[in-house]
Amino acid sequence: KYTISDLYLYDLSAQGKSEQITFNQRARDGVFSEDGNTIIFVATDGGRTQIKTLDLATKKIETLISEHYYATLKVKQLF
Repeated sequence: KYTISDLYLYDLSAQGKSEQITFNQRARDGVFSEDGNTIIFVATDGGRTQIKTLDLATKKIETLISEHYYATLKVKQLF
């Protein structure tokens, strides 16, 4: 059995109101960028692990790093 996860934003000041921000991404481990406008997260797509970004204003998702590049890339800092 597979578990599909997605990311949600919870507004603690609005009595726990939540908003789903990814859909069918198998998303996990989300962190906010320093300016708070982007979420960086790990996702699984087609059996491959990827690092993606989600622009909170536009809801656009982009892939930063795909699993097959991990062996050749040396990422010191994403943001």
